[in-house]
Amino acid sequence: MKEKIFIGIIGGISIIATSIPIYNYYILPVIRHKEMMDKIDGFDKRLKKLEK
Repeated sequence: MKEKIFIGIIGGISIIATSIPIYNYYILPVIRHKEMMDKIDGFDKRLKKLEK
């Protein structure tokens, strides 16, 4: 019984350990990209107001 708990804990840690890099490489850049796009959009709008 103890072995199963031990394997379960190690399995859980390994799943978390593999999901963190996936989160960092795939999800974070998407969020950052969206933030950058929002900033660029805001900047464009300000520029257009200045041009008028």
